[in-house]
Amino acid sequence: MKVSKVSTTWPRKMSFFLAHRFHLFASFTAVVLLGALYVFSLKELEAQARTKVHESLTTVLDTTHQAVKSWLNEHKSAAAIWANSAQVRQMSERLLDLANNSETLMLSAAQTKLRDWLLPICKVKGYQGYLIVGLDGITLGSSQNEDIGRGSVIFQDLELIEKVWFGETVVSLPQKSDVPLPDDKGGLRENAPTMLVSAPITDDSGITIALFAFRIDPAKDFTSMLQQGRIGSTGETYAFDATGRLISLSRFDDQLRDIGLLRPNEQAILNIQIRDPGVKLLQTQRTQRHNTQQPLTHMARHAVAGESGTNLDGYRDYRGIDVVGSWLWDADFALGITTELDASEAYQMLRSTQFIISTLTFFSGLLLIGLTAFYVINRNLVIDGEKRLRKIIDLVPSAIFVKDWSGRLLLANKATAQAYNTTVDELISIAPERLDALRDGLPHQLVEDRQVMENKQTKFIPEETVVDAHGKLRVYQTVKIPYVFSNQKQCAVLCVATDITERKLAEERLVELQTELAHAARLSMLGEMTASIAHEINQPLTVIYSYAKVCIRKLENGASDPGLLIDLLKNISTSAYRGGEIIRRLRAMVIKRKSRTELTDTCELMQEVMTLIKLDIRAGGFNIKLQIPHQLPYLVVDAVQIQQVMINLIRNAMDAMGHLAQENRLIIVRASIAANNWVKISVRDYGAGMSDEAEKHLFDPFFTTKDTGMGMGLKISKSIIEAQGGQLWFTKHRDQGTSFHFTVPTQVE
Repeated sequence: MKVSKVSTTWPRKMSFFLAHRFHLFASFTAVVLLGALYVFSLKELEAQARTKVHESLTTVLDTTHQAVKSWLNEHKSAAAIWANSAQVRQMSERLLDLANNSETLMLSAAQTKLRDWLLPICKVKGYQGYLIVGLDGITLGSSQNEDIGRGSVIFQDLELIEKVWFGETVVSLPQKSDVPLPDDKGGLRENAPTMLVSAPITDDSGITIALFAFRIDPAKDFTSMLQQGRIGSTGETYAFDATGRLISLSRFDDQLRDIGLLRPNEQAILNIQIRDPGVKLLQTQRTQRHNTQQPLTHMARHAVAGESGTNLDGYRDYRGIDVVGSWLWDADFALGITTELDASEAYQMLRSTQFIISTLTFFSGLLLIGLTAFYVINRNLVIDGEKRLRKIIDLVPSAIFVKDWSGRLLLANKATAQAYNTTVDELISIAPERLDALRDGLPHQLVEDRQVMENKQTKFIPEETVVDAHGKLRVYQTVKIPYVFSNQKQCAVLCVATDITERKLAEERLVELQTELAHAARLSMLGEMTASIAHEINQPLTVIYSYAKVCIRKLENGASDPGLLIDLLKNISTSAYRGGEIIRRLRAMVIKRKSRTELTDTCELMQEVMTLIKLDIRAGGFNIKLQIPHQLPYLVVDAVQIQQVMINLIRNAMDAMGHLAQENRLIIVRASIAANNWVKISVRDYGAGMSDEAEKHLFDPFFTTKDTGMGMGLKISKSIIEAQGGQLWFTKHRDQGTSFHFTVPTQVE
């Protein structure tokens, strides 16, 4: 009988399995996919944290490097301009005629005139002083009496001096001054750090007769640019020379004094070697200065060898602290730059901060150049000043040219000629009709030029896209200025065309970086909501598991009611779909993508936000009320980013009321119609409000009133709303609490 029972039950079980194999396979697959997606999301978060650290380090490093290069090149241009000015050249020639004796040089009228002219310039530009050095290395003129009549520190670097004598303008790395220099307190400081930007002084035949140099305080602008690249509370961007010596200020001077690497009142600049102490000095007793037998740090060793790179695994810095960092070596200026961050902070959270983009501006001397160009045109381009003007404007990277009514070029600089792939002399000799054939070389439309000359009004053209003579697509920003000759009948137009191609690319990169920063904020926010997400996913998994167990039990007991089993499988399928929807919302928040706008139902968007945050609301004992009027227009927004803003505002409201009793924890989320048929969404809390000081800095990056906050949530939210055309602001209530509002565009605006 027992054998007979087995033989009759087994075929029925196989028949049922074969008939419903698709449903069973789909249920099993759904469970596996849910688990796989959950595990994949956790791993993806971990991987992206490492990627973000790398991107932050390299972006800060590259941006700082470009800023330092631009700053150094700017000072080189300034030194070259002043070195070839008529005043400096004339006074230098007079000093050269005097005896090389300090008293004679100091009491000379030329010395007095140089100081009367150059000291105000040094004060305005922030220079420590100036030097004029003869070919024999003796200082002829200086802002410091101690320099005059003695050998110059510049001649200690023979390679640098050789470059200057052959017409180059060079910048020295920071070094200790050989004479006392003024400090911030008005006194004189021995061995003060200084940099020298040196340019040749030439005679009318172009032969170098002396050397002109400005003294730059590296502890100010040079270090200030590097300090802009600090990430978080332990990040540091600094520079060093080929010996591994620190040539900028350190943010850790106090720590370095505590561990004995610096004396009291001594700064790290020029006094610290980037060497690996082998131990964490902050956790040991006071130590002596770096031993030259100690190896350079991992970063410095590779950098001085000319290798750029990134280390995310961690290495010891000059304090013995494990850091991660990116570095590069600039062979043109013979210096290295690195951006480092304590490893403990770098991997403490999933978001890394990245908000450094440099923008380009017009060259500071455009006004002077423009006025000089007018002067040259008024004197018919035949006086001796034309040669000096040509030297000056040839230094300017912008294209500067002057044209008359017929379109003939009266003046052009090297940048203009390079755009036409020719020389200045050949360009000026080209007839106007031949210029028309080369009109793609630079924006110079004759109709616009004549309008400027007729109306006698300056015209500013923000952007012009042209193809230069090399076949490259360039973007120019052009200013056209009218000039009337003294006879009041003839007029010319001065054009200054600045190549802003790199700035346009930087602006596009800024948009990409803002998107990445918003993505990082979503990842951090999801990390804080891990418990809620896990709970939401666990519910459908529990239902699937329970119903699957019932199905198995029914089948094992020989159930013959297909309707009952179909109902159970439908419940399993419904729960699996629900779990899939949760994963879909999670993936929408996690996935990295470009911002895109689409038609979005306001009610559905707000309901999805409530679904994502409801467990946190329930766990914190908060009461949240939605006030959504009927028939709101569809939004034209990036739905994921708007959800991110709403979740951030709601979580801020929860934090503001965490100290209140549960019955008083009320949050009101309201949607309404604003001006121009836009939709305004408001989030109100009933917390204690904020101080006047907090109001001033509320939307500043890294400002926070929370113990664990990074201070980027509101800044990112404001950037997201403004990028979609809206505004984000707040209002304080007299009774208690604060409301945050933002507007977004709609389909019927």
